[in-house]
Amino acid sequence: MVCDMSFDLETANKKRENLAKQLKAALEEVGNNLVDEGDVITLFYKAQDHMSKVEEALNTLGEYVGKGKDDIDFGGFLHNVGEAVIDAQQDLDDQSKAYLAKTQNQAHVVPSVFRIPKVSASIKFGMRRVKEKGFNIVLSRRKSTDETTLDQSIDFEVLAVPPPPEFLQKLPQLMPQLTFELDLNTRRAVFEDLDQYYATKNITPSLEPLAVKAFRPAVLLGQIDPNNATTYIVLYANDKADKNVGIWHLVRDPKGEEDLKLEEVLRFPRQPRDNENYRVFRDVIIALAERQIQLIGNRI
Repeated sequence: MVCDMSFDLETANKKRENLAKQLKAALEEVGNNLVDEGDVITLFYKAQDHMSKVEEALNTLGEYVGKGKDDIDFGGFLHNVGEAVIDAQQDLDDQSKAYLAKTQNQAHVVPSVFRIPKVSASIKFGMRRVKEKGFNIVLSRRKSTDETTLDQSIDFEVLAVPPPPEFLQKLPQLMPQLTFELDLNTRRAVFEDLDQYYATKNITPSLEPLAVKAFRPAVLLGQIDPNNATTYIVLYANDKADKNVGIWHLVRDPKGEEDLKLEEVLRFPRQPRDNENYRVFRDVIIALAERQIQLIGNRI
């Protein structure tokens, strides 16, 4: 989509020139009607009447000149174009959201998000250089004027570009995330540490999902910090009962300098309390485990 925005100053220049002509005409009328007036009182009232017309023309031109200065401010023009693009894209984002919601159950429709890739804009302006020389005597004036007018235009484009690769690489680190460990060597190392931990513990039902090797392919090892491979949120669930869901906090030292630490966050199995329903959370964990098994197989 290309939007063409132009800012034409030709009309504004003509308007100001017409107002200037009106002011000049009012001034000339003052000179023509008053220069030969001999009666002082009559001169006063005529001058007062004509000067009110001059003042009115002068104020009108002044207001328009001031308005014209605001209109041709280049920085303001760029600001207005930028705001217009952002407003238009935000409205388009809302339309895209509504479109996706409307077509989500239509298999033949390809999901689409609409963007404004480019906006072309131009600003036209004129520069006028005036040289005057002459002399004035009372209300008579002799003047010669040299005037040069240059019409120019500036064309530019506002582009919707993707963020730089460096920002995209850092973006995931700026947001909270839980990354599941799929590397088989790392998973084996974690469960070997768990085996050593269980060697000195009694295997209670709450520890069975991590201790029994048959359950381990469905155990999710979630890394809270991708840069720190020693801390995990461990998840496991099965469909034998709604209460069969467990969460553990695991801290391991790959150098073996400290003992492994394992804490129960949600004891497995846990009987739901009043107004508690673990089934939704359990089903989410089961679905994630099934995806994991599809990727790494029934290996730990």
